[in-house]
Amino acid sequence: MRGLNINLPRECEVASWFGGDWNFYDSAGKPLFSFDSVISLNFQGEGSVSTYPREGGGEVAYNKVTDPESLVVTLAKGGRAVNTSDLVDKLTRLKEGSELVTVSTPRVTYTNMSITGFSYAESPDIGSRFRCTLNLMKVREVTALYEGALPLSSVKSLLDTS
Repeated sequence: MRGLNINLPRECEVASWFGGDWNFYDSAGKPLFSFDSVISLNFQGEGSVSTYPREGGGEVAYNKVTDPESLVVTLAKGGRAVNTSDLVDKLTRLKEGSELVTVSTPRVTYTNMSITGFSYAESPDIGSRFRCTLNLMKVREVTALYEGALPLSSVKSLLDTS
């Protein structure tokens, strides 16, 4: 018996490597949009350490700072331009707005991600496939904490001359 050779699109091969649940959710936990395949996900997490020269030569290094995580995700969706115009409109609103999204992958869930940009391609060499690459960056939400602040009544006005 001879083997059957079937050439699958690259998306099918990569998606089968990744497997599992892939999705993008809004702040309420609802899926943002649908897609057929994940082509790739690139994660970048970096940090830096401050270094300063010191007297007598040499350097001193301290204060490690972690940069926000970033993702580049390439997705594919079947269909014609009519079917993908809603997706492009939604991605444009997310890119221009401040809504944070959650990216769920089989291994890791990335929360508080902002879509900072996207690009897409529709061409004859990919058939009726729509490929979209999303750029996302982690947003670290913080709240101000005031400890030991003086009550407003005890602060002397700059205009008070007494």
